[in-house]
Amino acid sequence: MYDSFMPTACIFCDNNSGSREHLWPKSIHVRHDFGPIKMIRKGREVVVVPNPELKVKTVCGVCNNGWMSNLEADNIPIIGTMLEDKSTSLDEQQQRLVAAWSVKTAMMSDSMKGRNAPNRFYNQGRVRCYA
Repeated sequence: MYDSFMPTACIFCDNNSGSREHLWPKSIHVRHDFGPIKMIRKGREVVVVPNPELKVKTVCGVCNNGWMSNLEADNIPIIGTMLEDKSTSLDEQQQRLVAAWSVKTAMMSDSMKGRNAPNRFYNQGRVRCYA
């Protein structure tokens, strides 16, 4: 029997996607209550998701459990301090970490538009995995 499901590539590498990655890490959810999330997609009904712990399945397990996990862990103390509204100075390395985390998170959010969305701000040919 023909199976119409075709695995899609991770947005960061050529492995098959499907690993469930939190759009916003748990460490942020414990510090900030997002409340329900309103998702607006062009030409579709507005969807209100009551649980803000959205998970995205557009990355592979290798990326999710490897460099992405490491990037999250490295950023917890930095971003956590910011979310607690504490004044903090960032050295050059911390600035790079926050920038890398921000771009990764933006790409994860962008991947929720769908693989064929015409208005994605990046394409896989220009992405390099940290692994």
